[in-house]
Amino acid sequence: MQATWAEQSLKRVLVVEDNRITQMVIEHMLKRHGLRMQLAPDGREAVRLACDGKYVLVIMDVHLPVLDGLSALKEIRGFEASSRSARMPVMVISANPTKGSVERAMRAGADAFLPKPIDKHAFDRTLSSLGVL
Repeated sequence: MQATWAEQSLKRVLVVEDNRITQMVIEHMLKRHGLRMQLAPDGREAVRLACDGKYVLVIMDVHLPVLDGLSALKEIRGFEASSRSARMPVMVISANPTKGSVERAMRAGADAFLPKPIDKHAFDRTLSSLGVL
């Protein structure tokens, strides 16, 4: 059954990524599932947008200008706790997927971690496991 336009418009994903090529890859992968992308170019903007609570998922790069991804994630989780907002799923992505970086992301509040370049099948499985699909 095809989702209505109103249902699709509610399926927005906040993508926090400063690399244009990665932005385009993620947007293509999201569109295959009828998901719309809202872009935040840095961590500070990500916090501002995510705290509006209008997203089904946040995809956050670790290395960002202004405020790094893990610091932004900690601020988002702090806002959720203080405002008693529902926990929004967050997928962290990184070009440096060491064991330590994965552990730091999970301690910061990530729900999933994917290395770059992003594998399409792993991306789809993660969307499904996070309840986005």
